[in-house]
Amino acid sequence: MTDSAQLVPVFEWGVNWCVASYQHQFLAIHAAVLERDGKALIMPAPPGSGKSTLCAVLMQEGWRLLSDEMCLVDLVSGAIVPYVRPVSLKNQSLTLLQSWYPQAQIRQITAGTTKGTVGYMLPSALSWSGMQQTATAAWVIFPQYNAAQQQLTLSKVSQADAFMHLANNSFNYAVLAEQGFISLSRLTEQIDAYRLEYACIEQALSELNKLC
Repeated sequence: MTDSAQLVPVFEWGVNWCVASYQHQFLAIHAAVLERDGKALIMPAPPGSGKSTLCAVLMQEGWRLLSDEMCLVDLVSGAIVPYVRPVSLKNQSLTLLQSWYPQAQIRQITAGTTKGTVGYMLPSALSWSGMQQTATAAWVIFPQYNAAQQQLTLSKVSQADAFMHLANNSFNYAVLAEQGFISLSRLTEQIDAYRLEYACIEQALSELNKLC
């Protein structure tokens, strides 16, 4: 594949790198963020955890997307600031989302990238219209998709463990030093944190809707 064919994925990765590396008026955490009734659901997770798939499903089911990639926490107010952009989906997730939501607009599908086949689901009208509307952090969910999981499990995570996991998923916690510690401490004090392990997306959606 020629370099030009991969222009869009490379551009997306470059933009994410710029935000993570230079927007230090925010604490930046690698996480999907969605909102309902003014409250934000934050889902930090490593690649392969099903984060973006779950994020896309929640958006299609009426949650407002703030970001599928980056949770931006205002250092002064503690508000979660939207970073609205298309949801990046990869490989099998593309096929699944297209079958579950035929009306969803998935654009610029590119095969052969370093991450496999990549495509982008456009944000919902609700997400675009609220792109400047902040939210208050309320829940942190650490999702993990496991095809062998026979039964969904949702377990409480302590504030101390949530703090450490969020710090490990932050792009600039160490750069911000004391500001990062204060911001992350304030965030963990106002949220309930859980670990979600699942194989069935419908069960995960049902559980999150009940919890949040």
